[in-house]
Amino acid sequence: MIGFVVGGIRSGRRVRSELNEGRAFFGVRTGSGLEARRCGRSQLTMVTAGGLSKVVVAGGSGFLGKFITRQLVKDGCDEVVVLSRSGKSSEVKAVTSEAWDPKDLDGDWVNVLNGADAVINLCGELIIQPWTAAAKEKITTSRLESTRALVQAMSQIDVVENRPRVFVSSSAVGIYGISDTKEFSESSPAGKDFLADLCVKWEAEAQKANDLAIRTVIMRNGIILGRGGGALGVMLPVFSFALGGTLGSGSQWVSWVTATDAAAAFVKAAESSAMVGAYNVTAPEPCSSKQMSDSLAAALGRPALFPAPAFAIKAVLGEGSTVLLDGQKVLPERLLADGFEFTSTNIADAMKAIVK
Repeated sequence: MIGFVVGGIRSGRRVRSELNEGRAFFGVRTGSGLEARRCGRSQLTMVTAGGLSKVVVAGGSGFLGKFITRQLVKDGCDEVVVLSRSGKSSEVKAVTSEAWDPKDLDGDWVNVLNGADAVINLCGELIIQPWTAAAKEKITTSRLESTRALVQAMSQIDVVENRPRVFVSSSAVGIYGISDTKEFSESSPAGKDFLADLCVKWEAEAQKANDLAIRTVIMRNGIILGRGGGALGVMLPVFSFALGGTLGSGSQWVSWVTATDAAAAFVKAAESSAMVGAYNVTAPEPCSSKQMSDSLAAALGRPALFPAPAFAIKAVLGEGSTVLLDGQKVLPERLLADGFEFTSTNIADAMKAIVK
């Protein structure tokens, strides 16, 4: 039996409107011919599987958010809305912005989630900074508070059929703790340090969306590389002037991924009804910190003559220096098993593609 929406080609938003008004018909091709039946949302979901009409991206004005919103627009999503604390307009054409405050569950932003196909959560304070007590509190609350607010807002949508079908929420490979020798997959246990504990709590807040019958996908991000922000936002200017070098010993693992591949993985998670649970968003070939530094220098045609010794990094960042001086070897087993195709798997080739 083959199903499709009757009435010709039109946008997902129009089909949704017809569905909610009881005017959408589901065409069923059977052995004896074609039948038209009035359909419910479950049939609409089957018909439009993989297609996204409206997506809300919380924290979408940031570095990774810009890559994700561009990918959504490129893929033909009808409506992409960024939730931003500042409410400033998105730099990406065809993307609208809405100011939001996670503490205000009566704000206008809550209504934006009504009728969305997917909500993507990218919120979180910058990790690379001195970990004072106040900074740790901000790093933690920025993630837990935002995630909790999004789930609560989705629960406030009275018409269950208008709730998002999927909630794609960020986490990090820091959940596994640090190791020089172990390999980590999605089935590996959580570590015991600050970042691991934070990620466990963060993911627990996101998983509450499951109680709303919303498919929930957790994206454990590695070090995301691309122009315009992230690690390379700091490294590129330094290495461009031949002032860069290895961080610490250089032997620590870096589980990296290009921003382009990370964005594609997030969009796939939103589109594919088969994806659920935790996924490592890292390239299949982790590298050492020295390999990353050397690859960036080579791509720029500059030497890497000025290493940053561990004691100097610790003097500036304190406990937060673990983000740069320690690492873990994380593999994207579930993404690969689901057929995700990385455009960049080798750090040297990735750096060349980014800086060209």
